[in-house]
Amino acid sequence: MFSQQANFTEITLALAGICQAIDCVQSIARNGQANKDDMETIFRATLKLEASSTEDIFGGHKDLTTGFKSIASQLSGSKTDPDFGRYLINIVTLEKQFSANPNMMNQVASRISQTNRLFDYQDNESVGSNIIEQIAATYKDSISTLSTKIQVTGNSKYLEQSTNQNYIRALLLGAIRSAVLWRQVGGKKRQIIFNKNKIIGIANGYLA
Repeated sequence: MFSQQANFTEITLALAGICQAIDCVQSIARNGQANKDDMETIFRATLKLEASSTEDIFGGHKDLTTGFKSIASQLSGSKTDPDFGRYLINIVTLEKQFSANPNMMNQVASRISQTNRLFDYQDNESVGSNIIEQIAATYKDSISTLSTKIQVTGNSKYLEQSTNQNYIRALLLGAIRSAVLWRQVGGKKRQIIFNKNKIIGIANGYLA
């Protein structure tokens, strides 16, 4: 069992994963591109089904800087983006539907394991386009069939590009993966409202 403080540390790390994925989705939808290192962190976390700690799943807290910044700005109300909030609520809702569907969970785990083996076999330094396509296809065949839908808004010029569509789907699966982790370590919707100052404080601590 985690202590209360340790629990919120884990919760904040997992929430940063969700928020970083959302930030990348919004950047692609609005500007046609997102930070490659930020995306790499999310893709690698999606492929990592087992790890010794929450932080290890993301490779280290420094790789979640964008996620911590998003927590600090979105929860504090200083630069609140309504679309960001909508994505966050939809992802948490989708995770609950996903986790209530053992068949889908097994299907996704199996396909991610296959993709992970391919990634290990290729021995590339970064996650390549074929791996991203497979992660995106896994999302399309599973999460996107659930009742809650994520409507990605942005510039149609960027959203219509197949490469960007793959990036967005893969990032959304990464967001769901982080949301599963978030719930596993004790994350709950009400904490985002009632414990936001604690969460913001932990996020700012990582940024210091």
